[in-house]
Amino acid sequence: MCGGKREPETNCQQLTGQTVPADVVLSGCPVGEAETDRVTLTRVTVRGRLNLSQQYLKHGLLFHDCHIDDGVDLSWAVCEELIEFVGCELGDLHGDNIIARKGLSVVDCTLRRVTLAKAQITEDLRLSGSTLTHETGALALHGSDMVIEKSLRLDDTRPRGRSGSAGGRCPRSPSGRRDWKTRGEWRCAPTRSM
Repeated sequence: MCGGKREPETNCQQLTGQTVPADVVLSGCPVGEAETDRVTLTRVTVRGRLNLSQQYLKHGLLFHDCHIDDGVDLSWAVCEELIEFVGCELGDLHGDNIIARKGLSVVDCTLRRVTLAKAQITEDLRLSGSTLTHETGALALHGSDMVIEKSLRLDDTRPRGRSGSAGGRCPRSPSGRRDWKTRGEWRCAPTRSM
């Protein structure tokens, strides 16, 4: 169901402007498909929870201007290529124990919260321009024991509700300090040493 013709210059499969049940995303776009570098979904409404947990994702995923009803679960997934959401409404993004070798990017999105406990992110974690509408008393970004090897980008990220918190080993800013300029209140607090 991940229709559209493969375009040789971008080497990706595309799904545009449709409403699909969550299980169609994986059933129509086989995990680890050799000839596909990236799967692109544009203006797609995904009904239900997009469950990508415990999947080996050989190709990249790009969700552009999509609405995902009940959030995205990437827990325990191994992602070889970049997973990115641009201009989407996601609900929750769960990525506990994810291994993201090319990074995870959530740009200009609206979502309730992000959980990345024990995540291993080899490249960048980017939440730029996104709004986290978490419930009062809940963390906007939970990342206990999370490891990000490159950078954490929170530029223009807006937490609503209680102030946002991030836990885990946070990369140092260019000034060498562990401080980040964002809108709203954020703390980047290291958890126990490993």
